[in-house]
Amino acid sequence: WQQPAQSTISSPVLADGKLFIMANNSNNVLMLAANPAAYTELGKANVRAQWVPSPCIANGRLILRMKDRVKAWSLLP
Repeated sequence: WQQPAQSTISSPVLADGKLFIMANNSNNVLMLAANPAAYTELGKANVRAQWVPSPCIANGRLILRMKDRVKAWSLLP
């Protein structure tokens, strides 16, 4: 891909054909299609996570370290 983005130092995670990455100084989490042929943003959420977090996925939930706690968001339909 050659898509400019303001990224954050973190480790992206791959789950169910989707990449979850942190952007904009960990203020946003992006969900991208794991497709090498094209950059496709599937979703974006403002989460204001701790700086340099690495997302984790467990039991259908996206888990992020916040400044004073750990938060989880359901990824299930």
